[in-house]
This record gives sequence, C-alpha cells and structure tokens, in this order.
Amino acid sequence: MRRAGGPYQLILKCWLLAWLLGVTGLVPAMAQVETTSRISGIVKDPMGGVIPRASVVVRNQNTGGLREATTDATGYYSVVSLQPGTYTVTVVKDGFKKAEVAGQVLEVASPAKLDLTLELGTVSQTIKVSGAGAELITTTTSEVSGTINQTLLNEIPFKRQNFFQVLARESKPKRGTV
Repeated sequence: MRRAGGPYQLILKCWLLAWLLGVTGLVPAMAQVETTSRISGIVKDPMGGVIPRASVVVRNQNTGGLREATTDATGYYSVVSLQPGTYTVTVVKDGFKKAEVAGQVLEVASPAKLDLTLELGTVSQTIKVSGAGAELITTTTSEVSGTINQTLLNEIPFKRQNFFQVLARESKPKRGTV
C-alpha cells in the first residue's frame, strides 16, 4: 500500500526542519549585546624593550573592584569584561618604579589601549599619570558605540519612547567628533 504524500511530504518536512534550525540558530546571534569592555596594552622599559611578568592591577574608582593580570613574554596585558566606569591602572615590576594611571574612562564596547613605560628605580617610587584627558576614540576597531544611561531613556523626546529610536539616535555621529 502506498503512503499519501510520498516523497513530496518528506521533502517538505526536511525543508521545514532546516528552516526551523536556521531560525533558532540566528535568533540568539542577533540578540547579543556587548555590555562590557577591556583595557589592554604593552608595558615597556625606558629603552623600548618589553617587560614580561609585570603585575597589572586595574581598580574601578566607583566600586573599588580589583582585577589583576600579568604581562606575557611580549609585555602585553589585557583585562577583559570590565564594566563601564573610571579606572586606575597600576603596573609593578621589581627593579622599576611603580606606574599608575588614574582617571582612565572606559565606555561600553570601546576598548582602551593603555601602553605604559616603567622607569628604572625601586617599587617604592611611583610615577603617576592622569588618564582623565585621554580621548575616547577607538583606533583599534571601526565600531561605533555609545552608552545609553537612565537619564537619556527618561528624557527621550519621542511619544512612545521607542528603544530602537534611541539606538538609532546613539549610532549617528555627533557634531565635533571624528
């Protein structure tokens, strides 16, 4: 006895299954939003040589939270998954003065590149640098990002306060920026 629908029904079921798997695979990818950032850089000596195994401490000035890292063989360090805020970065290595950069502002999805040069001396001596005047222009990626805070959401001039209109507004270049 022959089944109703035959090969066409089987093809339809396979096509429907492939479509369903494709849609469910795309939905999570489209819903990903980055809410953190990172600080990374290279630690060098006064002659330009890299300093491996230097201790890097990143402290959130608003919450007091600490994150630690160690430079690799090329002097590179990276501290990831940092919340937006103002940070102090401290680098320590035996035989060098401690370097400290205060006021490094970190925005969502805008990684900060902070290269430091340690001077010869003892760890008890400190070199303080202010990062407060640093430009918030990302030179490592071509991404455009912005921070949407509660004040902005409360003062949306739109009747329905549509969140997608806020996103479109934030993604446009602002006057006076590059």
